[in-house]
Amino acid sequence: MVQTRRQSGKLPPPRYPAAAATSESGEEDGDDEDGVSSELTELENNVEAKDVLPARKRAKTNGTPTSTSTSVTTAATAVRKKRVGGLSMLPHAPLDILFEIFGHLTLKDLLSLSRTNKLLRKTLLSRSSLGVWKNTRLVAEVPDGPEEMSEPAWAELLFGTTCQNCGEKCVTTVDFAIRRRCCSDCRKEHIVCAGLFERKFPNLNPVIMKLIPFASIGGWAQGYSPSSRFFWDADVYTMSRQLIPYRNTVHMITPGAEAPLDTFKEDRKAEVIRVIEQAGKYEVWAEAWASEAGKKRISDIVARLLALGWHQRDVDRIQFDLQREPNNNKELTDRGFAMMKSRLETTLATYKSKRIERETIALRGARTTMVPSTYYDFKGSLPPKSWALLPRLLDFQSVEAVRVWLEVEDGVEDGKDVLEREEVERLCGGWKEERRAGIEALIQEDCESLRTASTDSEPSQIITDRVIPVFVCSSRGCTNDSESPNPPSETRSSTLVGIESAVVHSCRGRVDDRDVEPGELKFCRRGGEGFASVLKVVGLDIKAGEHVVEEMDRVDARFVCERCAPVEQYGVLGKFIMTWRQCVDHYIEYDDVCHGTPSWQLLDMKQRTRVVDQQRDPARKAHRWLCGLCQFSLKQDTTHRAIRRHYRQLHALENVPGPIKGKDIFYNPSL
Repeated sequence: MVQTRRQSGKLPPPRYPAAAATSESGEEDGDDEDGVSSELTELENNVEAKDVLPARKRAKTNGTPTSTSTSVTTAATAVRKKRVGGLSMLPHAPLDILFEIFGHLTLKDLLSLSRTNKLLRKTLLSRSSLGVWKNTRLVAEVPDGPEEMSEPAWAELLFGTTCQNCGEKCVTTVDFAIRRRCCSDCRKEHIVCAGLFERKFPNLNPVIMKLIPFASIGGWAQGYSPSSRFFWDADVYTMSRQLIPYRNTVHMITPGAEAPLDTFKEDRKAEVIRVIEQAGKYEVWAEAWASEAGKKRISDIVARLLALGWHQRDVDRIQFDLQREPNNNKELTDRGFAMMKSRLETTLATYKSKRIERETIALRGARTTMVPSTYYDFKGSLPPKSWALLPRLLDFQSVEAVRVWLEVEDGVEDGKDVLEREEVERLCGGWKEERRAGIEALIQEDCESLRTASTDSEPSQIITDRVIPVFVCSSRGCTNDSESPNPPSETRSSTLVGIESAVVHSCRGRVDDRDVEPGELKFCRRGGEGFASVLKVVGLDIKAGEHVVEEMDRVDARFVCERCAPVEQYGVLGKFIMTWRQCVDHYIEYDDVCHGTPSWQLLDMKQRTRVVDQQRDPARKAHRWLCGLCQFSLKQDTTHRAIRRHYRQLHALENVPGPIKGKDIFYNPSL
């Protein structure tokens, strides 16, 4: 006869625990809770369950364990140990400890905990836990719920996240008038407009619409519609069933049967008014709570992003995006933030690049505006006579350090928002030293070439004799005014006498034109010979340094070239009378057999005075005059007429004929 394992005695009888319950855990969904909450409507009584589930069956084994069975058992034991959580004994804790723990939770936490397993659900839904729900609600400043709704059901209506009709997740909109939280599909299916009541319910009395609460938003509406009434179809059927006993009594012509019906209708109408008024208060609270919850969620996200090192301006900008997100009033969790972190950082990276680009453009513009102001402040602090030794604004902006400071790279903060006066002075000095080194290199290069070409004379002797070197700018149309009476050459511009003049020379016009390429200076030995010959005729020491140039301008002598043949002009046969600068230009330009060596005739004082009175000074029309008494010509070019008018208006003194050239006004060729 076939026997079972239990009959044969090979399987011990099952051992049933005193209290056992299966765990019903739901899937984690970030900030949402799963499961339909329709069961959270009534509190349960404190009744112990009599039916106890049996223990799980074990696999059949013999008395001698094998290596395979031992390994399998060990692996299974290890797996079971991993599944045991640290709070697995929480449901078996004493009630006073549980209630103390529950008192520190929120309503949403209590709802989630009630869905964890049957023991916790039974504990939280028992009437002994009513104080826990109520105290938690009062701490959260949640208003009292409707009288006919329990504390767990009221908490589920407010903080649940599933549709109470179909169970769809991520539904948080509550209609307090009909006291339901429904998804859009359920609203479209079950919401009935008052105008369609007779079509939807042809066999029901329209009086029912006055006896049940109604909503102001329909299933297909996108906003608030106060002029319409919308009813939940289940409420219509429920009210219809409640009216049946009263109507049957009336139809049976029972004496006094209409009075209970009228009383019921009046009570229901008053109840509808109370529910609608109460719903308005709930909606105001819900909006305020959602606003505060949204602000707290956004502030938590902002705090986490700032802790990650993102800039405050970028984080402030992303707050507007967070405010427009749906369901932005959920409590932020670690998992929820981890899910949105990648998306937020991508957006923040875009905002950061745009912000840096804007800030860089603004910084470049501010620095570009700041440089002229700083430059002119420094220039104004110096005597006007020394302005000729400064680089022009355009040349100052071309200095490598200034150019790098102006063209700041994106996202690079050098920490220097202003140029100090000392920095401007240092940069101007560095610019002059660099220019001077380049010009001295031109002289040295000419000496080397001369040493190679000639062995009879020492180049150092030539340089010693020509203390004041002469240079020529190779740029066509150089704006350095030439006072030569002859038309300017198409291949040569005006000469520059002295190293200082060459250092500050700029072949751009008197307006800053960046399209004009700067010319290349060339050392001119022939010009030096011409200048030395003029000094010899005047009787000045050639080794007096660059002060001899100022002395020559002060003397303002007139010369005639003895190498040139007389020419006829305007019916008069004669020679051109030139200033000393024109003599140097003339000797450089006429490099022919007749002008092998310079030879000049100096006009006496009487002849000079007569010539000067007849000639027009070309410098008077040039925009190169400075006021030596103020900063009138600090930024703008000025003619001789304008500078004299300015002097008469601001600086003229009684019994003083006019401004003194070289003291009150200056002619600055380097402007």
